[in-house]
Amino acid sequence: MPAFSLPVPKSLAGGNHRPPPSKPRCSDRHDMFPGKPKSLLLALALGVGLLSAAQAQSSSGNIVGAAVAGETIVVRGDDTGFHREVEIREDGKFTIRRIPTGTYTVVRVRADGTAGTAQTVVVQIGSTARVQ
Repeated sequence: MPAFSLPVPKSLAGGNHRPPPSKPRCSDRHDMFPGKPKSLLLALALGVGLLSAAQAQSSSGNIVGAAVAGETIVVRGDDTGFHREVEIREDGKFTIRRIPTGTYTVVRVRADGTAGTAQTVVVQIGSTARVQ
């Protein structure tokens, strides 16, 4: 009885067969960091985000106060060059947020254009300075 044989592919016949790679390829993203839990990478990403938020908060503060509706509050930074004007609305309260730390002159300008007495306020890291 004749022996039964299957055709052998050319790549195997000449001994050119290569074993499969033992290390994962870069395209195997699910196993790119073997032994490193994904939660560690997530924690690292969150830590960088929180650090950025803390740094942004540490470089500014706020100024709050009350005035008469129709007045304008002018804030000028003596050492920062910062300048902002806020028109007072009906309730008379104002908040100026995210002001760089430093010393500021605050002036109330009445609706008729006359200026009130200048006040000096110091804005500190993450704090709120109150204008009387």
